Amino acid sequence: MNMKQQIHKYSLMLIIAIVLFGCYSAQKHFEHAQYDKAIETASRKLQKKPSDQKHIDILLNAYRTANQRDWNAIATLKAENNEHNWEKIYRLYGALNRRQEIIKRLPPLEPVNPLTNLDFDFRDYSQEMANSRQKAGENHYHEGSRLLSSADRFSCRKAYSHFQQAKNYGVTYDDLNQKQQMAYDGSFTNVLVVIDNKAPQPFPSVLEQYISGLPVHQYNKNWIRYSITDQKNFIYHYYIEIVLTELFSSPDRISHQTYTETKTIEDGWEWEKNPDGSIKTDSLGNKIKRILYRDVSAQITRSEQSKEGIIRGWFILSQANDNTSLMKEAIQGAALFTNQYAFATGDNRALSAQTLQWLQQKPLPYPNHADMMMLASQSFGNIVLEKTKQTQNLIR
Repeated sequence: MNMKQQIHKYSLMLIIAIVLFGCYSAQKHFEHAQYDKAIETASRKLQKKPSDQKHIDILLNAYRTANQRDWNAIATLKAENNEHNWEKIYRLYGALNRRQEIIKRLPPLEPVNPLTNLDFDFRDYSQEMANSRQKAGENHYHEGSRLLSSADRFSCRKAYSHFQQAKNYGVTYDDLNQKQQMAYDGSFTNVLVVIDNKAPQPFPSVLEQYISGLPVHQYNKNWIRYSITDQKNFIYHYYIEIVLTELFSSPDRISHQTYTETKTIEDGWEWEKNPDGSIKTDSLGNKIKRILYRDVSAQITRSEQSKEGIIRGWFILSQANDNTSLMKEAIQGAALFTNQYAFATGDNRALSAQTLQWLQQKPLPYPNHADMMMLASQSFGNIVLEKTKQTQNLIR
């Protein structure tokens, strides 16, 4: 069997499987007590063929069985007299209502069996739905109020969700918005980033200002709020310490290298001569020129200025009132100042393009300690931000 025949065979098998699934899926759903799926599947069939007795029977059985199940569940939940049950009751009434709306959208059914009873027992659930919806919303409000009283951030998060659910159910209380705002404000895990300078070297104020301005707030999400400035009235649950252990600036360094560059260049021309001293000509009688070449050289002294700045420290994450470190990693930022320039003697025509560029450069003043710390702070700050982002997986 070639590839084309195999593809045709598998395609045919797939079509047959789809057809068979379509024929038997409503029955299978019913057998597995998936009554609403059985109703939906049977309804699709009956939209096309209202006289399909098999699917009429499945529809009737699934509808009546599902309704009886839900009516029994509602009765049981009401008998328990538990305020938390009202949301389940509301959903059950919603299921009952949606179920009969599916049936109402069907064309008139035409059962083949004359004994088929098409009584679907439609009911008006609007009052029950409105009542249970109201009570479900009230329960969310009261549950949110209870959780809010604990002042625990995890309870506040649940309270916020309950207040939102109360709004979704349409209940109105004068203090609902106020309580939800209180729950929102109390739901955050606050993380303070602090800088602790333990380095023996001077700590430039510009460096302190730079690190204190790092945008750690960009990682605020999932109820986590980062701050690098101590906010009044905030309770901090975690601390990130940036411990500076070394602020190193190397001495001013300079190195020199002397070398020679040589190049063969054109140096004029002369008429090409015959052995007898006459000027040589080409076949057209034109005089022939000969280019003259010579080697030229220049001596170069290239100088390189350099200075290095390094900031070393620790990134430490700990929980408030707990000395145990959840995360402790060494971090480092570095920067390098370099400048190259050159002087040349001899014939400049021997110089390379790179050397000519160096000739245009001049010696520069060396950055001071504060300047080098600011240069190194760029990479140091990026590492601090990267590590701060990683703490999201450790903070609750």
